[in-house]
Amino acid sequence: MPLEKILVSLSLLVIVNLLCFFIYKTLQWKIVLLSLLFSVSFLFLYGKLPLHIFCLYGYFFSIMTLLSLEDFKEQSLREWQIVLFLGLTILVRFFLEIPLFLNLISLLLGFLFLFIPYLFTRGKGMGLGDVIVFSAVSLLLKPADVLIVGSAAAFGGFLFGIFGSIRRKRFEPIPFVPFIQAALFFYLPFQTKIRVFFSLSL
Repeated sequence: MPLEKILVSLSLLVIVNLLCFFIYKTLQWKIVLLSLLFSVSFLFLYGKLPLHIFCLYGYFFSIMTLLSLEDFKEQSLREWQIVLFLGLTILVRFFLEIPLFLNLISLLLGFLFLFIPYLFTRGKGMGLGDVIVFSAVSLLLKPADVLIVGSAAAFGGFLFGIFGSIRRKRFEPIPFVPFIQAALFFYLPFQTKIRVFFSLSL
């Protein structure tokens, strides 16, 4: 593995912990452990990408990790976090070879995929921040990929919600961003193989 990619992965570990310290004014061992697992996993899953794409995805997932922690902890996202995430998403999008018309379809699918449940639950099952984050993520995917990532995230969120409701004996909002991140993080490295296996064209 090239030294520069190892250094980038280490920088992701530092960035996540510095941002968490800036927000929460403390460092927790769970966050340190999670960020270490993230940086090592990222290095091995995304290590074959060109260095500039590797860096972009690394910083993109670093900010998304911050959003996931915030969503899990507070069940809400801060405006500056969403703005920063949207900016990085648009930046990454410019380096992807996805036709504009497919991007528009993906964006619409991604928005409707969560906005309809958001309306159905009147914002009690998930927040508008979840809708915005998944809509942004859809810009990096083709339409079929949006449905795969969205379905995987929804399944994970559904299981979390069911077990959480049983344990606490009451319904609570689902922190959906962590499941979006997990689905996207593990899907992208195998995207080509999955699309070939299912003969996906869109």
